[in-house]
Amino acid sequence: EVCKVPVGRIRALGIRVLPYLDDFLCALQNMSAEIADEARQVFERLGFLINFAKSVTVPTKRIENLGFVVDTRAMTYELTPRRMQKFIAAADTLNRESGKNGLVPARLVARVTGHIAAAALVLERRGRLHTRYLNHSVHGAAANRAWDSLVRLGDGARAELNFWQELLPTLGPAPIRRPVR
Repeated sequence: EVCKVPVGRIRALGIRVLPYLDDFLCALQNMSAEIADEARQVFERLGFLINFAKSVTVPTKRIENLGFVVDTRAMTYELTPRRMQKFIAAADTLNRESGKNGLVPARLVARVTGHIAAAALVLERRGRLHTRYLNHSVHGAAANRAWDSLVRLGDGARAELNFWQELLPTLGPAPIRRPVR
C-alpha cells in the first residue's frame, strides 16, 4: 500500500517498475540518465531514503535483483548462482533426511516450497504443478506454526522432490515477456 504512490508516479513517467517491499527495479527501453534521475527524485520527494551504496543508479541492461538476473538484452529472468545453490542444497537436504523413515521436519519441506515459490518468475507454471504434495505434507504444521514437528513425505511428495532435483541443474533463463494465452 505504501508503495502505490511512488510506483504510480514512476509508471506515469513511462517507466516500468517492479516493486518488492522497499526494493524497486525500474526499466525503460531507452532510459536516459535524466529519466533515471527523475525517478530517483520521486522517491526522495516522498521521503524514501535511498541507500546509494546498494543501489545501481546508472542504466544497465543486466542486473541482479532479489535473487534473479534480469537481462533486458536477452529479455530473460534467471536465478542467480547463489540462489540456485541454496535451492539445490535445500532439495538435497530434504531428500537425504526423508530417506531415513519418510519423516522430516516441516521446516525442511517449507524451505524447499519457499524456494519454489520465490523462483516463480523462472519456473512459470512448473512451480504450481509440482508442489501440490509437498505443500499438502506441510500444511498442518504451517497452520499450527509447528515448524519443528515431523511430517511424512508420501509417494507424491517424494516424486515432486525428485522432479525438482532433476530439473534444477538444467534450469536456464525464462522469457520476461510471455505469450498471451
